[in-house]
Amino acid sequence: MKRVVNLRLSVVCVLSFALGILSFHEVLFKNFWLLISCCLFSALAAVLFACARKKYWIICLAALCFLFLGFANFYRVYSCRKENFATEEKGVLQGRVTDIGRNGNAQNYLYLENCTFEDQPLLGRVSMYVFNPESYETGDVVVVFGTLRQTYALKDDVETKYVRYNVRYELADAKNAYAQSGSLTLGEKARKYVYDVASRFMPKNADVAYALLTGDRNTLSEDTRSLFTQAGIIHLLVVSGLHVGFVVGAFGFALKRLKLNPLVELTILLVPLGFYAYVCGFAPSIMRAVVMTACLYLTRFIHGKYDMLSSLCWAALFILIVQPAYLFDVGFQLSVLSVFGISTVYLQIARKLNKRKTAQNVWKKCARKVVDSVALSFACVVGTLFLSAYVFDGVVWAGIFANVVAIPLVFVAFLLSVFGMLPWVFHYLLPLADKVLQVVVVFARAVEKLPTVLPLKTLGFGVVVSVILLFVVGGYVNFSKKGKKFACVACAFLLAASVALASFPVGYVNGVQLFVERNKTTLVATNANKEVAVVGAFDGYSAYRALDCVGRKNAREVILYVTDTSNANVDVFRGYCDFRVKKVYLLDTGGNDELGAFLAQRNVPVVRAQQNELLGNGITVQSVYDGGLSGVVVKTGKVSVAVVLGNEIKTKRFEQLRQDVGLYVVTCAQEYFAQKGLKTVSYYQQNVFGNFGANRCGNFTILEKSGTIQLNFRRNGI
Repeated sequence: MKRVVNLRLSVVCVLSFALGILSFHEVLFKNFWLLISCCLFSALAAVLFACARKKYWIICLAALCFLFLGFANFYRVYSCRKENFATEEKGVLQGRVTDIGRNGNAQNYLYLENCTFEDQPLLGRVSMYVFNPESYETGDVVVVFGTLRQTYALKDDVETKYVRYNVRYELADAKNAYAQSGSLTLGEKARKYVYDVASRFMPKNADVAYALLTGDRNTLSEDTRSLFTQAGIIHLLVVSGLHVGFVVGAFGFALKRLKLNPLVELTILLVPLGFYAYVCGFAPSIMRAVVMTACLYLTRFIHGKYDMLSSLCWAALFILIVQPAYLFDVGFQLSVLSVFGISTVYLQIARKLNKRKTAQNVWKKCARKVVDSVALSFACVVGTLFLSAYVFDGVVWAGIFANVVAIPLVFVAFLLSVFGMLPWVFHYLLPLADKVLQVVVVFARAVEKLPTVLPLKTLGFGVVVSVILLFVVGGYVNFSKKGKKFACVACAFLLAASVALASFPVGYVNGVQLFVERNKTTLVATNANKEVAVVGAFDGYSAYRALDCVGRKNAREVILYVTDTSNANVDVFRGYCDFRVKKVYLLDTGGNDELGAFLAQRNVPVVRAQQNELLGNGITVQSVYDGGLSGVVVKTGKVSVAVVLGNEIKTKRFEQLRQDVGLYVVTCAQEYFAQKGLKTVSYYQQNVFGNFGANRCGNFTILEKSGTIQLNFRRNGI
């Protein structure tokens, strides 16, 4: 009798490990349902199968073990990120400038490593904002006075950038910086060499070539980045399995001629692969590809047969063991799902194509290769379809066909660029690589003009259902023909329901959503009449996060309240004005001619609010002045939130001015509010009763419940 599900131990292990990671992430926010459900289900299944004397109970016990391993491993990483300094501390920092974001575009953020603060060593790296980035070189040792602050990567939406770069702190208010020359690491020398040589011999596409070889897209302009994204070929500039395949193809072709043992061949091949992964910063996608390559050679050596799905699972498990936070990285998710699509959809198509007789005609062989390339691209798009719809609200369908042309050209440019990096006469291969990349750019511009993006939204469970559907389609479930059709139809129905539900606007209730970023908090308030009020400085990351929140609502009207007119960013307003902005209120006394001209061009009324004036009807917003703008009070239904501005003295005095507030958003004086039994939200988590730290917990949703307010950490809570 055939097994209903062709389960692999690797699949069980990696899924259980991932569920363990997710369980710990939920426990951080006091949600225990996922952990309890997984434990009960695994234990119950193991008992039932043991009583029935079937071997499945071993798999259930393995699932339970890897569930706890994932939970414990994420707890280990979370504990290791606990810092050895207070939340905020002033002092002298010494550190070495790395090359993160330094080749090509000297960004205003420096990333320092090997740091000491007040002569005490720091774990991880420190990010520092500077106004003159061109004054610093990679390898410089910097001594600077400033305010050291913690960065929390593990929030409701995990900051995987902090995880990848191992950024534990940031230095604010840097003063009296002094830098002296230092040495470069081997990886930095390699990346600088690639950038310098490409800049010299590839005048048109040096930035594209550098991104292609190293995966560092800092050199790309926004136009080039948007061009490749709209054409559906941006993944070609992200170091992934495709690039590892280029390396394996180049070196493997030579090694096959020697007819070596697979284990010996792997040992030799791991040298260039390991160095390439080191130069590319051990990105999750390249590590996944390297581990899968190792599995390929090992299975050939042991069994002589390769199983792509098992190799993918072992590779994903290896990466998650090393860094469990990568489970929340969109790049890692897309990389895994694209290969999953290949191991299910593409292999089924390839089997059907192989059943046909091999054509002898040269043109028919070429047509077969084109069909094979289209099938490969189609499988990758199908595998990542619903994840892209969930994360980006759209799918670049033209990438299916664009990759057929782009991938061979990029492969040629990659090989020419790699060999062109060798000294002497080989450098003259780079101008040829530049011309090939120029063809890719011209092709991308032609594709960009087409309607390439398919707008599509889905819910999170749609991603899970799509994976189950691909698992069935891939032949890993031994159903009858009718059973298989029924399963596919059921999954398709659930996917359609997911898309339909995601298309409905978010329900409107009396609630407030906070996006807290140091001194630039942005607040989004809604009510049952489909009104939305946005309050903030409209300058910074929090304003963009709030923009995404507003975009998910089909609001009847949107009113903007500006607390820092002088520094308001016109680009931020450009995004908000795509919605039904009824009016813009300026709450402070600052001026901004550029903003005024832009809003006048868009026919948006601008009103200078009077001090302490009560504005709005369903959602009321009131500025509070105490010598200057001291804060803003927002009320919707029975929910009342105050965003407090100013120093510690003004913050303490604000509570005396307004005692009719349920929650205060502050940047200081948390202990003062705690002594009075008041609830506060601040950017940094401190061990003060009643204070909620946005940097550790993430964003906050505040809802009306039984005459009180309820806090949770879900970004789409209202």
